[in-house]
Order: sequence, then C-alpha cells, then structure tokens
Amino acid sequence: MNSMEEEWEVIYTPGHAGDHVAFYQKQTRCIFTGDLFVTSKPQVIMDSESIPQTINSIRKLLTYEFHSIFCSHAGFIEEGRTKLASKLDYLEYLSGEVAVLYKQGYTEPEIRERLFPIKYAITDISNGEWDSLHIITSIISAIDKKTFS
Repeated sequence: MNSMEEEWEVIYTPGHAGDHVAFYQKQTRCIFTGDLFVTSKPQVIMDSESIPQTINSIRKLLTYEFHSIFCSHAGFIEEGRTKLASKLDYLEYLSGEVAVLYKQGYTEPEIRERLFPIKYAITDISNGEWDSLHIITSIISAIDKKTFS
C-alpha cells in the first residue's frame, strides 16, 4: 500500500492535554501516541494534565491491535503495548494510593511527600509548572468530582 493511500484513525486521548490525540494505522498496526506515553512511571506532570484522563486514554488505546508505539519523546518503542500497559498499571496503583491517603485525611502536600519524596530540579526550573504535586491534585480533583474512585 502506498503511504499516500494509508488511512489513519485519529483517537481522542486527553490527559496530557485536553485536545490530545493519537494516530492509528490499522493495516500496519502502527500507533503514534504523541505525548501520552513518555515514560512508564511519571514522577512529575504539568499542572494542566490529568492522571484519570490519561488512565482512560491508555485503556482506550489498549483496545487496539498493536505491538510497537511511536512516542513524541521516547521515540520508537518496540514493546510499546507492554510499556503502555505497564504505565496503566502504575497509574492505577498510584491513584489507589492517593485515594487511600486522601481518605485518611492527608493533605495534598503530605501525600506528595509520602509518594514522591524526591524533589526534581524541573519543578524549580519550571516555576512549578512540572511537579509531582500535579499528579496528586489531578487524582484528588477527580475523586472530589466523583469521576474517579
């Protein structure tokens, strides 16, 4: 098939950004994840990101048939499905930990301190745009809105 004739499915995958999309090519089973993957175990995110939305977007992508992924940051990942599933497992586990601590009465900064004791340089360099705290607040926001358990 000529690359000019290939059809790509645009898949709405919010989380990293509200308008984030991934691209899937059924014939070759190629999937471009944009900024959805980056790493299996994120330690910081931007304040505009949403972990619950990322979880839902990863679940959606895992319904497609593919093996490898192309990530905007990490490049070609041969074991992409496995890595994406690993990220989903990590984010679900992390969300559960946040929920438990929040329900026990811990504050967002206290939860961050327990789950992310290392302070990353990017937090200071970005003036707080990138921070572990944003992981916590995005999960708690969804819990408070009852859109995430």
